[in-house]
Amino acid sequence: MRSARDLAAAGYLVVAVDAPSDQSCGMSDQFRTSPQHAKDIRKIMAYLKEKHHTASLYLMGTSKGTISAAYLASVFDDPSIGGVILTAVYSPADLGSIDFTEIDDPVLIVHHVYDQCRLTPFQAAMDLKNRLTESPNVDLVGVTGGIPPASAPCNALSNHGFYGAEQPVVRVITDWLAGKAVPERISK
Repeated sequence: MRSARDLAAAGYLVVAVDAPSDQSCGMSDQFRTSPQHAKDIRKIMAYLKEKHHTASLYLMGTSKGTISAAYLASVFDDPSIGGVILTAVYSPADLGSIDFTEIDDPVLIVHHVYDQCRLTPFQAAMDLKNRLTESPNVDLVGVTGGIPPASAPCNALSNHGFYGAEQPVVRVITDWLAGKAVPERISK
């Protein structure tokens, strides 16, 4: 969410989804891959289409949020979804029962090459890219550089959250959203 302002400044409407009120302990992996979660997100999408006249929506998730975004992309058949952006991804083996062959939207994966979170090694991003066989386009961007971590390895102020490399990551995302080619590697 540290980059939400940068994405908004680039002209994008950014919507952050937190745990719904009936999930007071947060969103479990089981909830993230449930029909109820999909129903909740469909309501948000309908609101955005009605209130803000959005023609194109993108599902985006970071870390645990990649479970939600990947699941939703696998179950939604909505032509307004322009693509899926996954950052600091979980291994496909840890993404539950998601059928990756059902994801037929373009996908951007951005992952720090030296992410030290044990749940999100760079290999997970490469494995996920290989599992997205029905997507018309899957771009994987490896990130290097940043600044020394100010948090634990699985928290935002580390390579896991692209700490100190936020601007190049946002630039890659906005370029991808604009239909521009993105590099395989970026560095700060």
